[in-house]
Amino acid sequence: MPSPSKPVRVKLSDSEQTSAFIIGGGMALTMIATGLAAARGTTANLEAMFFLGALALVGGIPLWLVWTRPWKNFDDWSTPQYTGHEHDAVHEEHPQSETPAQGNASADEHGKH
Repeated sequence: MPSPSKPVRVKLSDSEQTSAFIIGGGMALTMIATGLAAARGTTANLEAMFFLGALALVGGIPLWLVWTRPWKNFDDWSTPQYTGHEHDAVHEEHPQSETPAQGNASADEHGKH
């Protein structure tokens, strides 16, 4: 279990959040315009909406690449993240229970009935 002082997922930076909003908004506009055009037929307003969505999507991806530089800032999966839990530590043996578990009654109890 991760330690409360170090979260496993780091929050997005302002530039990452802005670029995600631009790209996601472009995707949403494109899908809404396509759906409305399929239901109603193509109009100039829907074409403009589709064009703006596609522009935001296509323009947001290079913007994200320039702002965040994912080739420099990436997770190194070859080294595990330290969470404060020692996996290699020797664990103490748990004492065996004196009472049998339910359903595992001894033969003496069954034979005396």
